[in-house]
Amino acid sequence: MAKPRKRGNEDDTEATDKRREQYNQRTERERQRQSDQSETGRDIAPAPPVADQDLRNEVWDSLQRFCEVCLAEKFVMAWSPDHLEVIRLMELSVKQGMLYALAMPRGSGKTTLVLAACLWAILTGRAKYLALICADKDAATELLAGVKTELETNDTLLELFPEAAYPARRLEGKPNKATGQLYNGKRTFIQWKGPRVVLASIPGSACSNAIIEARGILGRIRGMTFTRADGQQVRPDIFVADDIQTDRSAFSLVQIRRRLAILTGSVLGLAGPGVSMAGFCTCTVIAEGDAADQLLDRDIFPDWKGQRFQLVNKWPESKDARELWEEYANIRSEGLRTVGDYSEATAFYKRHRRRMDAGAKVAWEARKTPAEISALQHAYNLRYKSPDTFHAEYQNRPKTEESDVELLTIKDIESKVSGYRRLVMPPSANLVTAFIDVQQSVLYWQLSAFDSTRFDGWNVAYGTWPKQTANYFTLRGVTNTLENRYPRRGLEARLRSGLFDLIDEIIGMADSMDGQLVNLLGIDARWEKSSKVVKAVCREHPARSILLPFFNRAVSPTERQMSEWQKKPGERRGDNWTVRRSAEGRHAVTNVNYWKSFFHARLNTDIGDAGSFSLYTPRLSTEHRMVAEQYRSEKVQIVHSDNGRSGEIWKLPPSKPDNHLFDCAVGCTMLASMCGAALTEFQSAPPQRRQRRRRTSFTE
Repeated sequence: MAKPRKRGNEDDTEATDKRREQYNQRTERERQRQSDQSETGRDIAPAPPVADQDLRNEVWDSLQRFCEVCLAEKFVMAWSPDHLEVIRLMELSVKQGMLYALAMPRGSGKTTLVLAACLWAILTGRAKYLALICADKDAATELLAGVKTELETNDTLLELFPEAAYPARRLEGKPNKATGQLYNGKRTFIQWKGPRVVLASIPGSACSNAIIEARGILGRIRGMTFTRADGQQVRPDIFVADDIQTDRSAFSLVQIRRRLAILTGSVLGLAGPGVSMAGFCTCTVIAEGDAADQLLDRDIFPDWKGQRFQLVNKWPESKDARELWEEYANIRSEGLRTVGDYSEATAFYKRHRRRMDAGAKVAWEARKTPAEISALQHAYNLRYKSPDTFHAEYQNRPKTEESDVELLTIKDIESKVSGYRRLVMPPSANLVTAFIDVQQSVLYWQLSAFDSTRFDGWNVAYGTWPKQTANYFTLRGVTNTLENRYPRRGLEARLRSGLFDLIDEIIGMADSMDGQLVNLLGIDARWEKSSKVVKAVCREHPARSILLPFFNRAVSPTERQMSEWQKKPGERRGDNWTVRRSAEGRHAVTNVNYWKSFFHARLNTDIGDAGSFSLYTPRLSTEHRMVAEQYRSEKVQIVHSDNGRSGEIWKLPPSKPDNHLFDCAVGCTMLASMCGAALTEFQSAPPQRRQRRRRTSFTE
């Protein structure tokens, strides 16, 4: 039987429960107090009023006034007429949904204007979701950081657009505070971290929850969307692109094509199906034919209404002015060498300025350094430092390097077709040559026909072995390789098998052209790993009589020319080529610089004139894009030797684009010369068209 509880114990229990209840009540009151205090601290209402409504109306309606008032510290120099025109076009793009490509000289404040246009479009509510596109992720992030900094620190923006600047400033540089920010007890949904900025949701604000998202052009452009707090999914309604290319990508044909395809395809499709996208792209031309140069070409991209703005619109034209500027250049150069400045040249310009400035027209009169007197002198100094850079980046008109050979554009090469289909022998042709360029993964080849009496040439077929499924590809991107074709074989065995099969394939293709035989077939043997294999194939293949290993040399004008080389016994010489014999068989040595210039001269010769080279008529309009790009892959330069001799040298740009079909075309042209084709008036009798040979049976 349990003992009854004592009265004292019951009193203790009741006291404990009471104390516990009192403690919980105090804790709850403290929690509520802290919660109320925290909410009060996170609630940023009310926003300060607009300081000057009239001034706000001015900057609201005009991008120029917005720059002058809200970003006065960034635009301290007087506007040039070109600046005002660029601002006008940017404003039209934002207000009326226009599409523009605008090229400005380097250092003209282009990126700052882009920043101003982004702020103006978002703050005035004309853009609800702005896609900011740059050459890479870092450049885009840096430009977006500039937008955030202005909203956080610019006092004028706080006075005129408090609904946007005040919530940003209340974050106090701590993006994590954005999550809990309130306005009159409701979340603002502001975002201030990462590649996307979302402005605060403020009642009555035109820019409430407006979005700016920054991306590199090679990043994830497709599918840019954002889900608002109310569940609505929105897409960009305007884009701003600033310098979509880098110094390196401007010299890469693959990168140029890729960036243009993204800008004119993916970016313009950001708004969604059936919705037109507005925006503008500011750029600076770096090299001839780069992404900016093509985008500004209204013949190629007419929808973009490209406009080029230059540092100098008109140079002094009089002979007197040109002579004075030449003298200025000499004085300037001497001063930099001797005393380290060009003060004496500046003094010379000051004395003759009226005559030296006559007829000139510069775009921006205020652009000069403290050591210079005028914008024209500044332009000449930039031009003297680097003429090529000046014409490209300051004039937005890249100057083709001077050469006796005029280079066609890729577009012109594509369109230079003969009217004959692939593997059709032109009636006047009496020579057929082929050339193979050896690479580790594939073999590039070209089959050409020539009229030896005029040196007319036709590209009748080209490709790779093994054959690729696509019309356009790069060496890095080939999928059908020698390794796939000949598995479980080493490099030399693969090359040998590939060469044997490709030679048979080329001979068979030529034979299908009315029984025409290949006069000569050259194979590049310069690569150390393939040299022995090429020589062995040329000795062992049944068609050895027409096979010739090639060792091309880029003979510079500063070197001893091939005509000055000592002739060896058994050697056959021609125009910048020689065929030698050795214990390993015969091989050719050529001056490839000469023959590359010769081939481009043939490309530049109109069809119908003697010495013209053309492509077969394609089935698809884009079929010749790859071969045209490879024909134009190398750059030509003029080199002068100490003895007064000058000549052209050909080099690949730093991006190393594919040039293998160019080598094949040049090889076919050299082989035609070895077969007797010539442009000179006094030439050897042309070789007769070879008769179809009787096939030898297996029994024989």
